[in-house]
This record gives sequence, C-alpha cells and structure tokens, in this order.
Amino acid sequence: MTCMDKKSLPDHAIPREADAYIQSMTPLQKELHKMAQEKLGSSYFVERSKGFLAWNAAQKK
Repeated sequence: MTCMDKKSLPDHAIPREADAYIQSMTPLQKELHKMAQEKLGSSYFVERSKGFLAWNAAQKK
C-alpha cells in the first residue's frame, strides 16, 4: 500500500451496508467518494452521507 492509498482510507471501520453502497456506486460517484475521503479524512463518514441514507432507505423498502 502506498502512502497515497493509506491516506484515502478512513480511520474508522466501514459498516457492511456502507460497503455494499460503495459497490453499487457509478464510476462518477466512486470518484466523488474518493475525493471526499481524501479531502475530509477522518471527518468523512459515508454512512452519514445523503447518498447513503437515501440508498439505505430504498434498500429497506
């Protein structure tokens, strides 16, 4: 793992549901997700994002 790869990883565990959400993202969404991780670092929680919350609600219907 390079320094840049390690920098883009969150400092916290990613819930299983969030991992499924990330796998379902379009290429553009994945790029934006990566950018958010890089810019916000440990302050970014994918499971608190509007996209994840909408996706999670749709999964529970």
